[in-house]
Amino acid sequence: MADIKEKGKEVDQNVQRFRITISCTKLASIEQVTNEIIRNAKDQSIKVQGPVRMPNKNLNITCRRTPCGNGSKTWDKFEMRIYKRYIDLDCVNEQVKQVTAIKLPSGVDVNVIVNK
Repeated sequence: MADIKEKGKEVDQNVQRFRITISCTKLASIEQVTNEIIRNAKDQSIKVQGPVRMPNKNLNITCRRTPCGNGSKTWDKFEMRIYKRYIDLDCVNEQVKQVTAIKLPSGVDVNVIVNK
């Protein structure tokens, strides 16, 4: 019994909720990947929620310019921002494999988690 009728609709029991988390240091790359995933999911008529923006993580490092410590006290400040998005999909395992079969730019991390 793979299918159950629920309120006049057929529901497949193999349908699960997947959360795809995407993180990157380049905003353009993360937008490109999220747009590709959403386009692939909508082509297969998968229920999509997102992309949801998560708070950016700012990493700051302050260091001295002179390696020996002599001279004027000048400082360099470096900052790296990490952007994150997540997308929720309600689909079957095979559909997730097809949706996420895209070419990723360098520096983009993608995690797929199954929520029950």
